[in-house]
Amino acid sequence: MADRRRHVQLPALPTVLFADASEDYRAMARDALVEGRDATDLRLVADGADLIAYLRRTGRWAGAVAPRPALIVLDAALP
Repeated sequence: MADRRRHVQLPALPTVLFADASEDYRAMARDALVEGRDATDLRLVADGADLIAYLRRTGRWAGAVAPRPALIVLDAALP
């Protein structure tokens, strides 16, 4: 029985990557997901370089748990 439990994996939460230069908008997105009790894994980045680093798992994301996002919300004016 214990052997069978080891092989059971819980389904992963869908990851949402929210990219916006505004800390206010990032906080608003985080609060909206918490308020709505959505079962998501929200990751926040402040600029295009950090977004690319997340996707490539480099920079501050190297070695970090950085699941592939199911959805990327991108500010169109993001540098």
